[in-house]
Amino acid sequence: MTPRIHVPFDNWAMPVDVQVSQLVRVGDLAWSCGQCPLDAQGQVLMPGDLLAQVEIVCDYIEAMLPRADLGNEHIAQLVAYYVETNSSDVDGMTEIFRERFGEVPLIAPIAVPHFYYPGLMIEVDVSASAVTRRVKTKSGRAKEHSVHGGVMSWTASQFPSEIFNEESYFTHSGQEPFATMWVADPHFDPFKTWDKLRTCGLYSHDNTIVTSADRNADPLCLSVTIADHSTVRYQRHTKDGNGLTNVSRAGDFFWITGTHADGEVDLIGQTQAVMGALTKALDENGLSFNHVVKLNAHYVGSPSAEDLHENMEIRHSYYGTPGPASTGLPVAGLHHPDARIAIDIIAVA
Repeated sequence: MTPRIHVPFDNWAMPVDVQVSQLVRVGDLAWSCGQCPLDAQGQVLMPGDLLAQVEIVCDYIEAMLPRADLGNEHIAQLVAYYVETNSSDVDGMTEIFRERFGEVPLIAPIAVPHFYYPGLMIEVDVSASAVTRRVKTKSGRAKEHSVHGGVMSWTASQFPSEIFNEESYFTHSGQEPFATMWVADPHFDPFKTWDKLRTCGLYSHDNTIVTSADRNADPLCLSVTIADHSTVRYQRHTKDGNGLTNVSRAGDFFWITGTHADGEVDLIGQTQAVMGALTKALDENGLSFNHVVKLNAHYVGSPSAEDLHENMEIRHSYYGTPGPASTGLPVAGLHHPDARIAIDIIAVA
């Protein structure tokens, strides 16, 4: 297994025990768990004040990175999950992130309907690379920002909905995505566009499509691409047809996603089913959860800590010590109306 650095989960806390790392670094690349404005007792700091909590999270990120021999200049991407308070939220968050971390990081704001602790307004995932450099920014009808970090590059693209009605707008990007997450606004009909997006290399499958809680949002594409290896992918359906697992491989990197869209199964049951399917996919590739460096769990649940803690307990039971960087949070909706949770993992052989 490729050597890695695990930053312990010890600079802030949650009200329950967690089996995760603050950040995991493998070679030049690193991934964090969701950074939250919580204190050492798991209490929310500056409850209800989004921008104040952004500053707190930035402090935590700055304290975390040096423990993996990284600095602010190595941040490639910040995925900011936030509860919308007004139309200027994104501009306010972006201004703070730029003041703290400069112009290079890709900033991807994703509005969520609520968090699991009262007064919590933001959670931020960090992707970093010791060789990060800015590649491209494009503005116009579609906005795109790309950051290259050695063997991996990150691109965020925002598309107004009307662009998808133009047959001639999209051309093949020349790269096959390793990992892709789409965030669609509530009024956007994705089923009319996925084939077009597949053809131009922007989209691979729908396990990681979530609905934004921002009613005015444009569709947002977050894609992660391995730059120096071609991507090989396959998928597995469960016998009952409700479970779907997708595997992408590029060199030693694996991106594996899972959902279980059975409307008769609750969040806990679906979490157990998906984690079992991910374990099987890892085993098929000679891997285990010890190889996992990052896990994301997007679930449809209430603004209650119980929903998070119950599915988190199941997920964490699969981790070894030290555990991966892990993020779990509620979203407004998933691609399949009967899916309660979608989990994706990054593993490195």
